[in-house]
Amino acid sequence: MVTIRIFAMKKQMFYRRILIWLLRFRHRKGYGVHSPFAFNLITWVIYEKAPYYDYKYLREIISKAREKSPAMWSRYLESFRIYELLFRLVNYAQPHTILEIGTSAGASGIYLSCCKKKARFITLDEQSIANTLAAGLFNRYSNKIDSRVGDISVLVPQAISELMTLDFFLYIPVIIL
Repeated sequence: MVTIRIFAMKKQMFYRRILIWLLRFRHRKGYGVHSPFAFNLITWVIYEKAPYYDYKYLREIISKAREKSPAMWSRYLESFRIYELLFRLVNYAQPHTILEIGTSAGASGIYLSCCKKKARFITLDEQSIANTLAAGLFNRYSNKIDSRVGDISVLVPQAISELMTLDFFLYIPVIIL
């Protein structure tokens, strides 16, 4: 008797999910969003499928870095979809200044700096283990990244005062190993 009730509840939830999906289907991919800015961001940046001009080159760089990096960092060098989304966001926003807190393995910095080549880019990090991998990437492929290591509470106010205006900000949470 109990199993029949559970089965009936699961069946009811299944049909309910289908109904909710059908009701929301019209609003997927930004349709139904009233703000023109939000609609353009959703359709031209977030759901964009076309390959951009540097994707192939950047994937090769990150693949080479993954081969040379320790196994514990390979996971952070595999997130191509996230890095490509960051690339599209910077390409859409066209910032003059970029601040990244939490360098991690350095792949996001490479993607951000290759997208907007004339932007002033500062990346801040506390971890020296991750920063050696990132510094190697930055030295090999992008010499315009200003990478700083130290106490974040001291580095952030300095970086913000240097940049004067902050157009694009990326925060990557600190990973404790």
